Amino acid sequence: MDDYYTAASHGVILHVRVRPNAKKNEIRGLSEDGKFVIIYISESPSKGKANRELEKFLKKIFSKDAVIVSGFQAREKYVLIRGASVDEIKNVIERFRKS
Repeated sequence: MDDYYTAASHGVILHVRVRPNAKKNEIRGLSEDGKFVIIYISESPSKGKANRELEKFLKKIFSKDAVIVSGFQAREKYVLIRGASVDEIKNVIERFRKS
């Protein structure tokens, strides 16, 4: 199921479910319904720390700018990966799902 992203004019919007206060930053796979990428973030949600860490983590793994566009105070967020193609997103997510 490919519901965990939406193609956009400036890149791809990744549908993310964040788990803050984790031991390390990592992609843990997809939600059971396939609509969200589960990402563990080491920072706490207080004062936007987890949001900043999520953007930084996604920027690192995709080598592209990552900006939260919705869900700033929720665990389910929508993050624009600027300049990314759907194929790039799928390849990276698939690589993490297999590891």
